[in-house]
Amino acid sequence: MEEQVLNARRATLDDLPALRDMWANERLPVEELDKRVTEFQVAHDAAGTILGAIGFRRDGEQALIHSEAFADFSLADEIRRLIWTRFDTLSKNYAINRVWLQEDLMYWKEKGFDPPQDEVLEKLPELFGEQEGTWFTMVLREELFASPEAKRTEMMFQQSIAADRERTEQKIRKLKVMSTIIAFVLFVLVCIAGFYFLKYARNSNYGEVPYSVR
Repeated sequence: MEEQVLNARRATLDDLPALRDMWANERLPVEELDKRVTEFQVAHDAAGTILGAIGFRRDGEQALIHSEAFADFSLADEIRRLIWTRFDTLSKNYAINRVWLQEDLMYWKEKGFDPPQDEVLEKLPELFGEQEGTWFTMVLREELFASPEAKRTEMMFQQSIAADRERTEQKIRKLKVMSTIIAFVLFVLVCIAGFYFLKYARNSNYGEVPYSVR
């Protein structure tokens, strides 16, 4: 039997009829997911028939894998593998550091998803749902400023940058004021010099052509 070739891509509005059928079969909230169709990646065969879809929702540096649905469950793991490759790319593009899901499946556990500890579960974004229930999570990359000490260091660093920026702006303002004063003083000096030049020229008849008698 010839192996079936599957491809994955982002869902479009044209995919909604097929997605609605799969969502309804999985008893998922069809009307709500309708509005979030662009969160989904779909897998299709060479003829373009949609065989599965999985959602990927972002909130800052965290993401949620949700609402799995398949037209052919014998291809579920193959579809997960295919779509996970796209999720991995999205995670890198959007600098995602942690991914969540509620599917208690061996496939995701083998990928590295584990039940979170209480302090980790507190990081679950409200957008993804309530903390109650079965959750699994995986770290894709360590948070740059995860510890309190690191956060304080980051805050001090940002404050230092802001202080340096303020000092620079103050220097620029002072230079503008000094430039304005110097320009004004030069203007006054030129005016005074011009005044005395004209006065001297008038008193000494400077510039007049002497009268000559032939």
